[in-house]
Amino acid sequence: DETIHVPANVSLVGNDTTIKGDADLMYAVQLEDVHNVSISDVTFSGGYRFGIYIINCQNVLVWNNRITNAGTKALCVIGRNEYIHVVNNTATENADGAFLFNGDISNCIIQGNSVYQNMGAGNMRAGIVLSGMPIQNLYDTNNPEVDVYLYELTEAPHDNVIKDNIIQGNHSSGIYSFAGYRNYIIDN
Repeated sequence: DETIHVPANVSLVGNDTTIKGDADLMYAVQLEDVHNVSISDVTFSGGYRFGIYIINCQNVLVWNNRITNAGTKALCVIGRNEYIHVVNNTATENADGAFLFNGDISNCIIQGNSVYQNMGAGNMRAGIVLSGMPIQNLYDTNNPEVDVYLYELTEAPHDNVIKDNIIQGNHSSGIYSFAGYRNYIIDN
């Protein structure tokens, strides 16, 4: 089992394919420094720590996927990202929350997703997290939480839309935002 690394200008269309990793796999899919990528119609069914892991990308569409049983989170968007659209996905029964957006992340649409029955207690393990916490390691979300003044944070999610998601039954809160600004949370 290996992580799927999707290059720029590629669509990964699963046609209802199920992907299951072995217990030691870090990511099911990883995107790093790429643009114009879409991932659709795939069921990710455990055997990895992170379902879809996106680092420093532009123009990515993640739609109509099912991500379950991740050892930590279903989807992470980390670092400096623009136009990452997460639409009509299902994230359930993941061990440490569902969606994490941490860093300078802008112009994203998170819409029409079903986020339910994800585990983990604490704010950073909510169904959908928008965070400006300092990132020490782009490749893992287990960065230690540090005491920091909000005015010291220079990279935080901004100008994003979180709309029409069904978020219920998670062990933590539904949506948590730390240091984000001008994010529009509508009809969830």
